[in-house]
Amino acid sequence: MQKQPSSGFTASLQLNGLPVLVCGGGSAALSAIRRLLDSGAAVTVVAPEIGATVADLAARELLIIR
Repeated sequence: MQKQPSSGFTASLQLNGLPVLVCGGGSAALSAIRRLLDSGAAVTVVAPEIGATVADLAARELLIIR
């Protein structure tokens, strides 16, 4: 049997109301940002460039950009 390469890890965390920092504000970070917001985390994004969708989430006060 051939071992499949790992594509990451999965964790189940209770994040409701907890602050979470995301480094990166582009399309690569967007999936993680959406999952964190869906889990109820208080998301802060730090990035040299912010994508339009992330900027829109901030404009709707769903996350903070620093």
